[in-house]
Amino acid sequence: MKFNYLSKILFDLIMLVLLAAVYCAQPTTIPVHEYIGLAVYIFFIIHLIYNYKWIINVGKKFFDKTVGKRIKVMYSIDLLLVVAFILIGFSGVMISHVIFKFNRMSVWRPLHSIASAISIILLAIHIGLHGKMIINTVKTKVKLPFIATKIIALVVFIIMLSCGIYGDIISKIQPSQNQVTGRPRYETVLALFQRSINLLSGPPEYVRNRMAGSDTPEYVRGRMTEGDSVINGGERQGPPNVFSVNTLLISVSNYMAVILLCSIIVFIIDSRIRKKARPLSVAE
Repeated sequence: MKFNYLSKILFDLIMLVLLAAVYCAQPTTIPVHEYIGLAVYIFFIIHLIYNYKWIINVGKKFFDKTVGKRIKVMYSIDLLLVVAFILIGFSGVMISHVIFKFNRMSVWRPLHSIASAISIILLAIHIGLHGKMIINTVKTKVKLPFIATKIIALVVFIIMLSCGIYGDIISKIQPSQNQVTGRPRYETVLALFQRSINLLSGPPEYVRNRMAGSDTPEYVRGRMTEGDSVINGGERQGPPNVFSVNTLLISVSNYMAVILLCSIIVFIIDSRIRKKARPLSVAE
């Protein structure tokens, strides 16, 4: 499988968009969420395949003094990101409602959310540390003036950031869409982190009710409002499972904007560290 640098970046960009979409379980609905998650894992495996030489070579020489500290940091972040993705995938299989149907929420639901939150941080660092390679590839491969490319990238980023801020604001204004889980209509990074912190104390109420057997159709009907529904004999409760493109786009924009903003910060810090390190290497 052969990839040039530009095709790698385009491939990874598609994977990033899908990854942002898979974080948004509420607007995509659970069935779509699981299928997108499966697609992301296929992309992730291909990503590992076309980078396998770097992975193996650095892994063999990781403790060698000839390998720079920056490369070791990059490799460590990548390794932690792989572990996070494995935890997300395995816990996702265990709580699956549609594809695998294990539906074991008690332990795996908190792990799924917490690993997802950690992966966002690691992903932003990962992209930021590869920022110079991405910029150099765009400069040499894209047949547009670099200033035009920068303007296009800035406009897209501003649009995503605006949609992301709107999603954060509207998620706090509008009431919960799901009467059982209490999750807002729009998925945001801040909401994911808040939910992950809350899950550290144990499974949420609706999971504890399900474990205790009290989350039955009769129990749920007592606390549901007009427009809610019970699906699969009480296994999934809440409003009708309707895919919302508008809600998904705003939610995805929030994740993309936050990840890219954090990546830019990491890139700036990394660039300054490298500039300071260069005179030292010349002096040596």
